[in-house]
Amino acid sequence: MDENNPANLRARISHYRQMLRMVDDPALCEALAVLISRTQEKLLNTAVSLQVANPAIPANPSTPSSPATLGDVLYAKCKAPVPERDWESLVRSMAAGDEFALQALYARAHAVVLSYARRITDSDEAAEALTTHVFDDLWQHASHYDPGNSTVIGWIMNQTRAQRADRQRSEAVDSAHVLRHGHLTDSVALIGQETEAETELPAHFQRWSEPEWEGVAPGIQCKLLATDAERHRVSMLVRLAPGGSYPAHTHAGTEELYLLDGELWIDERKLVPGDYNYGAPGTGDERVWSETGCTCVLVTSTKDRLR
Repeated sequence: MDENNPANLRARISHYRQMLRMVDDPALCEALAVLISRTQEKLLNTAVSLQVANPAIPANPSTPSSPATLGDVLYAKCKAPVPERDWESLVRSMAAGDEFALQALYARAHAVVLSYARRITDSDEAAEALTTHVFDDLWQHASHYDPGNSTVIGWIMNQTRAQRADRQRSEAVDSAHVLRHGHLTDSVALIGQETEAETELPAHFQRWSEPEWEGVAPGIQCKLLATDAERHRVSMLVRLAPGGSYPAHTHAGTEELYLLDGELWIDERKLVPGDYNYGAPGTGDERVWSETGCTCVLVTSTKDRLR
């Protein structure tokens, strides 16, 4: 087999991706991701070498130079969102004991958390209790947040998943028992009432204005919640119309997806509401589409490359 043949390299990449979807071992997944990344780099270098050696050979139409990333195609079309550093500032203030910061974060994120909680619990009451516990956990562990690991939205959504798993394992403490015995902090137990009453926030906490849905491509709408320009990350809500599809792409960084409603196909995997999908750096999605239409929370890189 010709190791430098572009067709063979592309076939090898496809094979590695199929293996990645079949294994669960984190070490093996990481090794496969490295192989995919290296093979893609070799494919790119081979294509450049062939073009230099024979200028008559046209550039590969499947790898356009402009636009080159999902950020160019989708996120750049959205209006300027709240910077990620504003979300991080709220978490730092919470870590310092500022209850107004907790209230401001709750105003921004509780609707998304509650929506996801409804998909991973069996009742509205359980979802509301889980949401309360999530923000209690955020309040108590704000100092543990590491911006290098995820955006604030990603951190919150993963805490929601973790809280649900913990409660399923223990099932020893129900929400009524917790509230009766004061296991929740007072600031969290009352935060929903305070938000509904529109308690005035200090001037340095700008009241949250929910972004609007924006059409960014045929069948795709985005609600961009935050952009981390330094780390090339975005946190957003994405809505696919029935029959809508997402461009094929390779992940430049970690991608995390939380499905809120509808059904979503990622290659051969079908996701239903409440499901979570993790995309490792160097992996990719050939086809992402929804027959029913769907809405998801997506934390991803603006540098993901189109195919």
